[in-house]
Amino acid sequence: MIGLSRSTWHYRRKPRPRVSNPVPQKDRAYPARICAGDRVVIQDKIITGWQAGTSVDHSFAAAWDDG
Repeated sequence: MIGLSRSTWHYRRKPRPRVSNPVPQKDRAYPARICAGDRVVIQDKIITGWQAGTSVDHSFAAAWDDG
């Protein structure tokens, strides 16, 4: 009726407590994060695919097929 979603209303009425030393999202460690070594491998596969004239999707599918 007033143009707010339930979640907005809830968090405005009951805001989360402030954190004294917040960690930026990019610096947070979480289990599904891709490690630096794997990032390099993925980046190399994508660039190699681009140089061959294929898309990222094709490079992904080829890497998936190769194991």
